[in-house]
Amino acid sequence: MRRHVRTVGLLLAAVLATACDADEPDQKADDSPAPGYASLTNLMGNGVLDVEALVVRDALLAAVHTAGGVRVSVTGGQRDTTIDLSTVSTERLGPRRFTWQQDDGTRERIVYPGGRGCLDRASAEDIASMGNTGTGWYEPSGRAYSCLPPGGGSEYLLIHQVRALDPVTRLDRLGGWPELEDLGIEVDDGVRTRHLRVEAVEVGTTDIAFSATYDLWVDEDLRLVRAEYDGLNTAAGPYAATFDYDDPAPVTMPPAAERGPFVLHSGVGPGRRPEMM
Repeated sequence: MRRHVRTVGLLLAAVLATACDADEPDQKADDSPAPGYASLTNLMGNGVLDVEALVVRDALLAAVHTAGGVRVSVTGGQRDTTIDLSTVSTERLGPRRFTWQQDDGTRERIVYPGGRGCLDRASAEDIASMGNTGTGWYEPSGRAYSCLPPGGGSEYLLIHQVRALDPVTRLDRLGGWPELEDLGIEVDDGVRTRHLRVEAVEVGTTDIAFSATYDLWVDEDLRLVRAEYDGLNTAAGPYAATFDYDDPAPVTMPPAAERGPFVLHSGVGPGRRPEMM
């Protein structure tokens, strides 16, 4: 009789153990908070992240700098664009390379701090083909890259068409008093993130200020995972971006033998450059 009772007891214990195992939570990422209150040092904690928007922005940029840069893949524009952003010790954000595909091949623009930058041969020819813009016309170097000196408004020429795509640099240049809203913890492609929304005022491509919204998904290391954001005018955007911090591609000046000056020939009046008439 005792042996029978003992057998029944062992079977009951096995059933209970199986039931307990079934109740164990899945070890995959979920949207439950971590112990402690939410803060920049405990981003997945309980409650609402109560930090000023610019403080969060600075923490996100610091994470980019610590990683040595980031690759941003952007969709939503006329063409999918890749932005390689490098960081150097003397700059919070360093040079940027924009690349995209057009029907006749790759386009590349490189922008350095201080406004210096280079365009690949095809991009330089695209600008030269516009002819005289009223203030002059540009002559490409004929080499693999045509480069502009720093200052003199050259940065505007380089990034006018692409600056709206770059969420990192746009966040860096936010002014005024942007507002931050914490939308809670979410799982983004298997990664636990905190969804933050930033409402800001930016200067658009037509130099008119307008409201812009950034939805940012940030991991526990304060690295951007994904972003959705408005364009810089009402006719462009919205855009979506993903971020890759693994082995960011360095952005360097092209070799001297492959670059030459992108020369502005001053002049006024409409029309194409003389040799193209």
